[in-house]
Amino acid sequence: MDSTSATFLHVTDAHIAYAGTALERDDRKTAVVGLPAQTREAALRQVFERLAERLKREGRSLDGVIFSGDAQDRGRQGGHELLLDLLLNHFAPFGITAERIVATPGNHDVDRAYDPSTAERYRDFCATWRDRGCVVPWLDGVDDAGSTAPHSLVDAEGRWAIFPINSSNWCHAAAILPEPLATVWANLPRLAAGSDKEMEADLRKQLDALARYDMARVSEQQLEQVRRLVETTPPPDYGRQLRIAVLHHHLRAPSLREEIKAFADLSNLEQVRAFLRDREFDVVVHGHKHEHAAQFDHAYDHAGIDARRVLIVSGATFDSGREADAVRLLTFEGLPYIPSIRVEPIPLQRGGVDAPAIPAITKRLWASENITDGPTTIQGSDIDEVYERVVEVARLEAEGNTLIVHLDLPSHETDRLPLPDNYPMAEPLEPGARQEWLRELVGWWQLDRSKLEQRMPFVHGTRLRRYGGKIDQIERIKKLLKQKASTRALAVLVDPFRDFTADGSGEGVCLVQFGRVQAQKPWKWSELGGSNRVLSSAGVCAMVAYQRSRAEIPAD
Repeated sequence: MDSTSATFLHVTDAHIAYAGTALERDDRKTAVVGLPAQTREAALRQVFERLAERLKREGRSLDGVIFSGDAQDRGRQGGHELLLDLLLNHFAPFGITAERIVATPGNHDVDRAYDPSTAERYRDFCATWRDRGCVVPWLDGVDDAGSTAPHSLVDAEGRWAIFPINSSNWCHAAAILPEPLATVWANLPRLAAGSDKEMEADLRKQLDALARYDMARVSEQQLEQVRRLVETTPPPDYGRQLRIAVLHHHLRAPSLREEIKAFADLSNLEQVRAFLRDREFDVVVHGHKHEHAAQFDHAYDHAGIDARRVLIVSGATFDSGREADAVRLLTFEGLPYIPSIRVEPIPLQRGGVDAPAIPAITKRLWASENITDGPTTIQGSDIDEVYERVVEVARLEAEGNTLIVHLDLPSHETDRLPLPDNYPMAEPLEPGARQEWLRELVGWWQLDRSKLEQRMPFVHGTRLRRYGGKIDQIERIKKLLKQKASTRALAVLVDPFRDFTADGSGEGVCLVQFGRVQAQKPWKWSELGGSNRVLSSAGVCAMVAYQRSRAEIPAD
């Protein structure tokens, strides 16, 4: 399996039951013997059968299954067992076991006869998903005294981690009515129906529904438990971990379609968004709205200045007239440094016919700052991550344009010359030999004079130490920064007399930014380049080492 990618099947809002759930795909005006009504159970089985055939044909496997709630239909029995059995029966050959399935309850999956935060409310959900070994969320009223159930699915190498979150604890919760309204409300069905017991029962049921709210909320206790779990989940050996949250309810409306109801959104939405920001989640997968979308949300910090970008993937289901996104494959690629996601809808099929598939949605899960008709900026503190992203944007949106790279090297990196692990070498070298190769190359780039200068004039050391044949820009910048007239200074690496051409072709702009920093702090550098020669050589790495080792200015 490719270590830089992972593929998951996302299923949501199945709404199935032992007794069967009707699916009206056709206009049946006449009932005919031997032609039973279509059901959601049969439709879902066909979707899984077709998908399994395709996975086998393409030689693909699955890293896991994500189920974001509502196996049942209005609480009717059987939905959980039916869905889990279908998943295991069809996708076991592709690596799926109960331990590779992440499941969270939806508003149809909790028993409204029991109050929030009670074990009875989750009896059906736990009897299937939890007891058979699937990954489930921490549940209020079930896990308060401790839990032995798995609450996360983590890659063996730590490249990705999935955390289910329960947002359905307060769904169908009863309102607490004030007196004397509570007494009147309780007696109203009997007083209105008189001796008609059937009417009294109907009225009581309707009044009970009016006094209940389908409230979506994530408890503070659960958020604390997930925080601890995230912080104790082992990180990968290199790069950062891709974090995925799974819940039933939406964080933002996936379309312009309006839902008019009380508690249409999470009641503590901003707290949940802040949790996702602080715990550095990258993707949220949900259901509930029955709509297909993949959109970014931006959770700002307390000052309202910096924001974390989180991709919200809304999963649809299959209904009459909406069959293009019954389930979907979520494929993450470019792990760990340049992660992206491809959301591939799997349509509901007709017997013997291939339904047209809607195009997959592809999103980059890391950001480069782009200005229309302007520069592209990449910044970070991990040289491997920054390097991979620079290579990616240099061949895409930044090709032929200005690329700004900003790297904050941690202080523990200052004892060695940094070289990205994936930097291409002419021939394989051991780590020690790679570092020696880089030292020799950096040493040549730092020379203030070179015998090759006439035929290869672009040498950083020459431009920095002997610009125009006489100006030592490094010493000049040191003096300027020591005077503290400014905290930054620029050195020019392009020489118009030697680099400019008559027609302007093949030219590039290259500047190096120096800054005054505190001793023992990470050294910040920026390199602006519009020329591929800057990116295709070791110049980027060489300049990092050069500035840190030769041009750091103590704050005092």
